[in-house]
Amino acid sequence: MIFNALNNNFIGMYSSKLIHILRTFSSKELKDFELYIRSPLFNRNKSVLNLLSILKKHHPELTDNSLSYENTAHKLFGSADIRKLRYVMTDLTKLAEQFMALLIHLKAPEKNRLQAYQERSLDKFFQQELKKQEELLTVSPIRDDSHYQFMQELNELSFKFTLEHDNRNIDTTLQSLVDHLDLYYLTRKLKYSAEIINRMNILNVQYDIKLLENLLEFLHEHPFDDAPQILVYQQILKTLQQPEKRSNYEHLKVLITTHLTAFNRDDQYDLFGYLQNYCIKQINSGNIDYLNELFDNYNTMIEREVVIKNGTIAQFDFKNMVTVALRVEQYEWTAKFIDNYQHHLPEEQRINAVTYNKARLYFYRQQYRNCLKELLTVEFTDIFYSLDSRALLLKSYYELEDFESALSLINAFKIYLKRDKKVSGYQKDTYLNFLKIVNQLTRYKLGYLKSGLPVEKMIKNTKQVADLTWINQKFRELNLPDAQIE
Repeated sequence: MIFNALNNNFIGMYSSKLIHILRTFSSKELKDFELYIRSPLFNRNKSVLNLLSILKKHHPELTDNSLSYENTAHKLFGSADIRKLRYVMTDLTKLAEQFMALLIHLKAPEKNRLQAYQERSLDKFFQQELKKQEELLTVSPIRDDSHYQFMQELNELSFKFTLEHDNRNIDTTLQSLVDHLDLYYLTRKLKYSAEIINRMNILNVQYDIKLLENLLEFLHEHPFDDAPQILVYQQILKTLQQPEKRSNYEHLKVLITTHLTAFNRDDQYDLFGYLQNYCIKQINSGNIDYLNELFDNYNTMIEREVVIKNGTIAQFDFKNMVTVALRVEQYEWTAKFIDNYQHHLPEEQRINAVTYNKARLYFYRQQYRNCLKELLTVEFTDIFYSLDSRALLLKSYYELEDFESALSLINAFKIYLKRDKKVSGYQKDTYLNFLKIVNQLTRYKLGYLKSGLPVEKMIKNTKQVADLTWINQKFRELNLPDAQIE
């Protein structure tokens, strides 16, 4: 009972809103937050500042066993007054929430500054700031939904200003206000409608998208040719709803590449996601020609730096690009890509990602010993790389006809799959099935099986298998009479 009480005491502190918030702060943000609460304008409770001083010693993890309510209260007050500690934690949490809101405000203070000028009747400065913001928006190449939203908000502030100064007869902003309101609504409606239909195509879910057909009919009769977001999302919807027409995809690709700079970085990345999903769906339907199309899209993402966000490439984008390049036999391109872009990978993932993808390049080039050498130099920490590197290692042993090493690895791999708690049930089944089939292929090659029919039956009857394409290829290479796998 004593252990449980102490454990709950620690878990309660560990799972508090305050701890969750502070974990998200960078080192710089934590220092700025301390300066924030030192100001008497925001905080005059010394206990709040002292509590932060205690907690910051354990930042960023904030998982130390000493961070129990009881221990923290002792450090703060000299006694285990947990109730009093909770009050101080509540005050510090509120200040942390205010600080987070301030950080958001500092990213885009323009509207709030205009409102402050307006509320204080600082008309001259209001008009100067309004003109400045309108000019900045005019010269900006971006024409996304946020652009139209901010334009509409500026028009609304300007309209209110004219009302307050009885200038109804000379107002010129009301038309602009409703125009930008329409543009903002239409871009958002089309953008999220496209995302909904995309999800309906991928997942077994249903949505009710009201007014969409009416809007599309309206836009067909009244096109917004000077609004790139509307043109692009209209075409995305058409491509999603009529995927059998390649011309829809081709036109979408032209629109995206032509108007790419009108979108912010996140939207640019998502737009190429629609192109990729279309290609992948076609490839899965047997249209292998779309592999080259998919490779071209990835190439464009690299050339236009769409795939690089804040100087970083996500490890799975890196892997997917290598995968597609290898499948279209762009080996030199792959080698240059790994060398030139590896520094964009997050540092903590870089060694795993680079080693694994270099090993795959060696494997595709049939340089199996180099592949083995690459894989055996690193202990993979990420579960994905850990699983796939073992599979790649096994395939290399098989290709080299080192069947003893292959059988030994199969046994070790099975034990790993059964013992490692991080491996999901789906992953476990997928790789165990892979091991069973490779084990049968190996046994046949060694002469332990007189017939290849059990191997073929196992391949046909197994639903979830890793590297099924490679398995089918290795089975075909057995050149069995009457084999049905093509």
